[in-house]
Amino acid sequence: MNFLKIKFFPNKIVDYLYFLISNTLFLVLLISLIQYRIDEKNKNENMSEIMLFIPKIGDDFEEKRDLIFNQLSANSSIISVNKLEDREIKKLLSDFLINVKLSDEVIPEVYDVQVKQSKQFNFALINNKITKIIRGALIKELRYKKTNTVILFFFSFSVLISIVLLNNFFLIKIYLSKIKNYINISRYFGVNDSIIIRNQNISFFFLLNLVFLTSYPIIKILLKSYFNLFLLDDFSKIYMVIYFIYNFIFLFVLCIQCKMYMKKLNVL
Repeated sequence: MNFLKIKFFPNKIVDYLYFLISNTLFLVLLISLIQYRIDEKNKNENMSEIMLFIPKIGDDFEEKRDLIFNQLSANSSIISVNKLEDREIKKLLSDFLINVKLSDEVIPEVYDVQVKQSKQFNFALINNKITKIIRGALIKELRYKKTNTVILFFFSFSVLISIVLLNNFFLIKIYLSKIKNYINISRYFGVNDSIIIRNQNISFFFLLNLVFLTSYPIIKILLKSYFNLFLLDDFSKIYMVIYFIYNFIFLFVLCIQCKMYMKKLNVL
């Protein structure tokens, strides 16, 4: 007789497989959602770009534009200057010119300016020089509006947590009803309820560890390959924090459900 099987895993293997698969899926979704939110937060905090605007005015526009580039190339803070396509420019200006249609003739040339982070960039000095070459030319740091994903994140997070809790609640409820005979027989042989509850905690703790071990490589592959997200250096720490919280909540709920179910059996 396999004592461990009787002591820790009295139910059918199909029920444990469902637990493993469902919780692995929930965990992958949960951590992917958290990682995505952290990634979005980091992007929003650093969401600023330096743009160079050059109006297309004057017959000698190209020569004057080259003079502006010469001025910029002399600045040691500037790494590179990259031209934007017209469609990108229209999208960029749409936040400033609401309900205004722009024709290609009046769209200025816009360049994305890459600047060394370690050096101070004097916008006033540069603008003073380039406006003398082409009137209306401007170099400016644009800070984008932070996308309001906080509400959406908390809504999605709350829905997912609710599904996880409900799924595991009913799973444990069904599980306890299936091992009713096991509980009664254990009691007949003088086993305390606390020992039975401890055995259930051991079995599910073992299964939860399998869930986290299975989920870890899946999450890393999913985030890197599918979502193309950059994993944080402290990803393992975040994963461990979720591991302890997830285990604590599940085992806490399991203890409460076991105690309530056993009280119900006493009444019956």
